[in-house]
Amino acid sequence: MEQKLHTPEGVRDIYNRECAVKLALQKKLNPVLHLYGYQDIQTPTFEYFDVFRKEIGSTSIRDLYKFFDREGNILALRPDITPSIARAVAKKKGFIYVDTGAMYRVLGRVGVIHHEQ
Repeated sequence: MEQKLHTPEGVRDIYNRECAVKLALQKKLNPVLHLYGYQDIQTPTFEYFDVFRKEIGSTSIRDLYKFFDREGNILALRPDITPSIARAVAKKKGFIYVDTGAMYRVLGRVGVIHHEQ
């Protein structure tokens, strides 16, 4: 099997100056977003398929990257951050949803994985 030293289609490495600029921008932006009530959150890169079973936006469930865990559960790489955040907020201990019109603001700096047509 031939060793591939390039990245798969749709992804790329970020390094040197571009990486430094990105990190510096995040460092400056984070305190400003916190002033406006945003809270940090990190969700897994993959979830149980059920989290994404309902089609979201332009991502068809057929286009998700799916695989199985050791117990045979279907997992999927995250194509969109919204369902993962909704799942995390819903399971948060003591969280009770009351529609007050206020937003639950979260700040997630994560990658998403989906098939580009």
